[in-house]
Amino acid sequence: MTSGHVLEKVRYGGRGVWREDLDVRFGIWDVGYRMPRAERVGPRASHGIGYRMLIGTLTRAILAALGVACEPVVRQDRQGRPTSVASNISALSIINCQLSIINCPPERSEQGIGIQNSKSMNSKIGRRPQRGALNNPNNRFDAHQKVVIPELEDRRLNAEEEKLDNKTKYVLTHPKTILNKITSPDVPGTWGLNPYQGCEHGCTYCFARPTHNYWGYSAGQDFEKVILIKRNTVQLLEAAFAKTSWQASPIMMSGNTDCYQPIERVEKLTRGVLELCWKYRHPIALITKNRLILRDTDLLAKLAKENLVHVAVSVTTLDETLRRKLEPRTASAPQKIEVIKRLSEAGIPVRLMIAPIIPGLTDHEIPAIAKAACTAGARSISYTIVRLNGDVAEVFRDWAHTHYPDRADRILNRIKECHGGSMSDSRFGIRQRGEGVYAETIASQIKLARNRYLPELNAEGRGVLPEFNTALFEEYRPGQRKLF
Repeated sequence: MTSGHVLEKVRYGGRGVWREDLDVRFGIWDVGYRMPRAERVGPRASHGIGYRMLIGTLTRAILAALGVACEPVVRQDRQGRPTSVASNISALSIINCQLSIINCPPERSEQGIGIQNSKSMNSKIGRRPQRGALNNPNNRFDAHQKVVIPELEDRRLNAEEEKLDNKTKYVLTHPKTILNKITSPDVPGTWGLNPYQGCEHGCTYCFARPTHNYWGYSAGQDFEKVILIKRNTVQLLEAAFAKTSWQASPIMMSGNTDCYQPIERVEKLTRGVLELCWKYRHPIALITKNRLILRDTDLLAKLAKENLVHVAVSVTTLDETLRRKLEPRTASAPQKIEVIKRLSEAGIPVRLMIAPIIPGLTDHEIPAIAKAACTAGARSISYTIVRLNGDVAEVFRDWAHTHYPDRADRILNRIKECHGGSMSDSRFGIRQRGEGVYAETIASQIKLARNRYLPELNAEGRGVLPEFNTALFEEYRPGQRKLF
């Protein structure tokens, strides 16, 4: 900062930062900036701001022609007094329409991570409802923990920053591999694939929340607000298929985060994976809570004809009031049932996932969910009982006491009853089904629903889905094929 400048708080990217920090970290173009006359010093003070106003006017005209918004920003000094009104135009705004990676902070540039233009991405995705998590637990890997001191907290300032900081931010990552080996006996399949890290659906109970800690973010609202995009997903998958050692085996998408979350409308990585699987006739399974999957009905139908795809639709509740609080950015319950119906009509095998069942909150809906989904065409029913590992317990506990204070303790105690007195459970074979009397009652309801509503049952009593065809891949394998 040069002599005569006023340290100001301005708005950038949906959050309040000091101008000094803004200049150093992001190299902002502060077109139209004017210091208060009383603060001007030095030889340039007498020149006024004519040239700045001219540049600002021309720049705004160019941005307007490109369809880029230029928002006025009210400047304030340390005492909160307005000093000027200017147009905050930065390199981020200038390439707003190109969805480019720009001005990455140095600490992330070294890791090969870029900050995506969140404003443009959000505008393409459209308006969305509230968040699921109500807090941001400390990252368990941080050396220092954040502590709020109520006496020193500026509630007015925090409320304003929270309002400005509610937009989703997107971060581009560049992984070297895209497939994860599934070693859990509780999860079917051999390989898992997740094109996105973090999930904007905001399900408060999501077991994947703690994985955001590995990227330096919180398992709370950061999990919903900061989405990591693996834009080279399709290229990495094709490289895996091209290996001579590759053996065709079903790949599970969304085993961690939903592959049809809102950003998929822009990135289309899931569709790219489906196109690749069809090109090489490779089997794949998908799990989702979003109706965006209907966009890819054409590809899914072609894969289904060759027995190369299974789709699981997760339905937690039919109560819309509860769903908007529990998983606010997922498809509505009627939309999920419509997804099952339309996919089934297209010949695509669909499994109903009643997951997770939350004892004391959603377990009474099991028969109604099963009836609605099976009537729409679901061929199989699976379920899990909620488990709250790591920071998920803190997120869900806060959510329950906020939205349902009258029954929060009952809900939490019943979850503990299903997991040996703890809300978390990592025991293979038990963690997803639970144990104890209440878990057995839920299992009985599931069995009754299967017997009553499914058109056909397999030996395990779960319903019948066609076997995956893994033989076709050898005929379409990329690279050099057999000569004889």
